Amino acid sequence: MTGAGSAAVPGPLVPGRTVLSAKALNRVTEATAAAELRVPAREVRASIGDAQGRLSLSVAAPTALEALGQRGERLPLAERLEGSRRSIASRVEQLTGHLVGRCELTVTGAQFPPERRVR
Repeated sequence: MTGAGSAAVPGPLVPGRTVLSAKALNRVTEATAAAELRVPAREVRASIGDAQGRLSLSVAAPTALEALGQRGERLPLAERLEGSRRSIASRVEQLTGHLVGRCELTVTGAQFPPERRVR
């Protein structure tokens, strides 16, 4: 797969290579989606595939509704989730160095934060 960018690493050139396993890519994707959707990582499922030499991400997770409007946005839910999908793809590219060719987000439910009581 093609890297999104290569940063020069200081030090002597040492033969070999570094590979991220499919399991590691899954975990990075799940953690990224959990952070973006503001839900526990244990509730996120991801699968990784190939999209013509780029990563193909498929994410299924609930979303926390308070996270969607936290910046006072008045966008419809579908538009806000589209922004989350794009953010997940972008962040996975940044973290892994692999280009993302496709990202599908399936929302499996909505979570509401517990009400905070003022004393």
